[in-house]
Amino acid sequence: MEEVCEYLEIDFDRAIVLTPTKVGQFWKGNSAARINFSQISSEPATRWEGELSEDEVGWVEWHCRDLMPEFGYEPRLSRRDLRYFVRPIRGERPENTSSRAHTHYGRLVRR
Repeated sequence: MEEVCEYLEIDFDRAIVLTPTKVGQFWKGNSAARINFSQISSEPATRWEGELSEDEVGWVEWHCRDLMPEFGYEPRLSRRDLRYFVRPIRGERPENTSSRAHTHYGRLVRR
């Protein structure tokens, strides 16, 4: 946040900059994980590591692996494995299986 303040050419005041507010009033935030917070934290950036299974990480990397390095991310898994594409992930609806087949067919046709 110090770098952000420097870029914006404003003073860095820890009490102000690191305390979440909304229209000047203290704000407990709106965390997608339903976790209240009272200060800015980098913890949510790595929370997924403890919440996603290897299959879920594999599914994300199946779809995003080629673009990950472009955004500064390195894949966690050593390679793209078909099982991550085929296996349903937590909370996935059965009807999504057909859209996966369609996606795979599209990739084959484009080659």
